[in-house]
Amino acid sequence: MPSYMENLFLRHPISCLRPLRIQLEKLIKEAGAETANVSGILPIGCFLGYRTEGDSIGKCRCHEGLNMYSKLHNEHLWQAIRELRLKYPDVHIIYADY
Repeated sequence: MPSYMENLFLRHPISCLRPLRIQLEKLIKEAGAETANVSGILPIGCFLGYRTEGDSIGKCRCHEGLNMYSKLHNEHLWQAIRELRLKYPDVHIIYADY
């Protein structure tokens, strides 16, 4: 099974990123984590290697489709964090957004 980052950079569907939520919940339950820092991802369409790839280049010369993927990823991640905060109210889950 591909890792989280492989799914991200191979542009698999957002649903393939579900293991991150599972890993975070496992950390909370098994390791007894009291605090977890989780960061979203930068707009990957602006990474140098993708700036000229494809035909979906925006005004800032970034790949708009990949940037939308990053935005959707962060929205799904934020939703998972909200659910985990409700399930584990004693755990401080800190989300860093870009």
